[in-house]
Amino acid sequence: MIENMSFFRCPDTGKEHLIFGPSYAQEVAVHANTSVIARLPIDPKIAELCDTGQVEQTSLPEIEEIAQKLISS
Repeated sequence: MIENMSFFRCPDTGKEHLIFGPSYAQEVAVHANTSVIARLPIDPKIAELCDTGQVEQTSLPEIEEIAQKLISS
């Protein structure tokens, strides 16, 4: 399971803010008999890339982590 828009990472400080409240991804995953492989942030840069048709240029450490987990499984 991948939780989208899980938090906002402040570009100035790197601090993560839980805009929509605490995550319940782990509890949902347990009930669904699966695991959480990533929590993705809200990122205005990604929205801009999507809006301009350039989503392939997205670069997030979380996405790299997802790719590695998928490749290794």
